[in-house]
Amino acid sequence: MHRPEPNVDPAGRPLVLFDLSRLIARIARPAPTGIDRVELAYARFLIDTPDFDVAFVACAGDRIRLVDPAIADAVVPWVEGVWAGRDDPAATARGLARVAAFLGVAAPAAGEGEDLGPQAAAPAAADVPASPGFGGPSRATRFAIDPLGRLLQNPVRLWARRPLEPLVAAARRAGRPLAYLHVSHHNLQKPEPFRRLRDAGVPMAVMVHDLIPIEHPEFARPGDDEKHRRRMATVAETADLVIANSADTADRFARHLAAAGGRLPETLVAHLGIPPVAAAAARFDPAPPPYFALVSTIEARKNHYFLLNLWRTLAERHGSATPKLVVVGRRGWEIENVIDLLERLPAARAHVLEAGALTDAALAVVLAGARAVLMPSLVEGYGLPVVEALAAGVPVVASDIAVHAEVGQGLAELVDPLDGPGWARAIEDYAAAGSPRRAAAVARLAAFRPPTWPAHFAFVAAALRRLAR
Repeated sequence: MHRPEPNVDPAGRPLVLFDLSRLIARIARPAPTGIDRVELAYARFLIDTPDFDVAFVACAGDRIRLVDPAIADAVVPWVEGVWAGRDDPAATARGLARVAAFLGVAAPAAGEGEDLGPQAAAPAAADVPASPGFGGPSRATRFAIDPLGRLLQNPVRLWARRPLEPLVAAARRAGRPLAYLHVSHHNLQKPEPFRRLRDAGVPMAVMVHDLIPIEHPEFARPGDDEKHRRRMATVAETADLVIANSADTADRFARHLAAAGGRLPETLVAHLGIPPVAAAAARFDPAPPPYFALVSTIEARKNHYFLLNLWRTLAERHGSATPKLVVVGRRGWEIENVIDLLERLPAARAHVLEAGALTDAALAVVLAGARAVLMPSLVEGYGLPVVEALAAGVPVVASDIAVHAEVGQGLAELVDPLDGPGWARAIEDYAAAGSPRRAAAVARLAAFRPPTWPAHFAFVAAALRRLAR
């Protein structure tokens, strides 16, 4: 059943205008990035919580516009189902079969890997459709989401066409507290829509995930450094509250604004949560040879090039006994040198699998059998794979950068991201049968306290209630 139009009764709950622009723009993607997961988690929280009413909005042109509630109610479960792999068991089976063939073992039987991924706890819907190319939604849901058959063209402009101003004016007349919430960086480089909200007296909360394009333009697309500067300038000019995903991000944001001469809004640090992680009910059988997992989009800052060259060294040392590496994640940008290694380096062709994007259900099985998750990133805003792996009871060897120390709670093993011999020793030690080093890492994981979405939202909700007016 679709929710009614937002209530403007002054006796009602605060009304949150939640920006769904990124989720709508990425609806056809078979797997999410970390920021995609954050926007989805917030959307689900706002739909389910009794503490707030929500009106979904999106940036279209130079204005923030209303998204029809029926559209939002269809889009959110759509992407939940696709990204978790619930709506296309065949995608999970295909991914696991490919990894199993690479490892030389049998894949779990069909159905065994369900409800294993980090998103598996997301609420199911009575009519959860599949994404284009991943199965067929019901006719009613397809029409609700895509009435004109333009899903892959410009869904934001199609779905966000209703003016927001009448709702804001009605809320103001009724004395209804409201606030705008944006958690994705999407469209922040265009200040005008956000200035309009500010000028209308709508308080704004914005999440900042990282300063990477500004601080490390060599890892971003050409022009993204200036684009991100405009985003941060928009935040400084219009936001009343900034939510930082880590203390490291908050510090970098403050330093950037101090250098740029911008106003620093009130800033709170709220570590991103993860849904409850179930113990893996399915594993590769028989036990596979030692392998490691690297989970991230393939892009320069993730340091795939370093790790693949390291695998060349390991192959020279160990020959056919070289441990395997499963690379999980879609290809990003400006990674020609990495692709050359993946496709042409003999050591990579023999011992490394580019698995692409896996469903959460398939990924859970892959992680369950890994000797460790490797995260050699040169720079991160948060490092969600570190948190998810530790929560799943899988040891992590990560780059020695501030945010990994922060979110890993001192329990991930940290190695300088350019220390080839150090990484080689760690991989060899973790791969060894009965490895004392790995056993000690597993024992440390008992002390890990996973950040949860309920704790995150309790903290953020209190701030939103103070902000709304």
